[in-house]
Amino acid sequence: MSRMVRPSDDILWPLIHDHSHREIAHFYGVSPRTVEAWVARRFGLFYDPWTDGLRHPRPAPDLLLSLVAEGHTHREIAEYYGCSPRTVERWVHDAREVAAHGR
Repeated sequence: MSRMVRPSDDILWPLIHDHSHREIAHFYGVSPRTVEAWVARRFGLFYDPWTDGLRHPRPAPDLLLSLVAEGHTHREIAEYYGCSPRTVERWVHDAREVAAHGR
């Protein structure tokens, strides 16, 4: 299979929601790691091997605390970041520790 040109953002975006990185890589003649790099660079999303899905990187502590202060629930934040509400709870705890102790 010959290598194809990297897809544009408007083509890649729906692909990453409907197909695995492995499927996209096979179609474009590249490795799944290359697809991961495209997605991370273009959309700021990272592949999560545990869920075989996409996730956003962990938010900065000040951003996380401002989201909570604005009234966003742990569930809402978890849905956005592609993790569990329990993970968000742990992040909030850590962010409060950083704010309190300046670590």
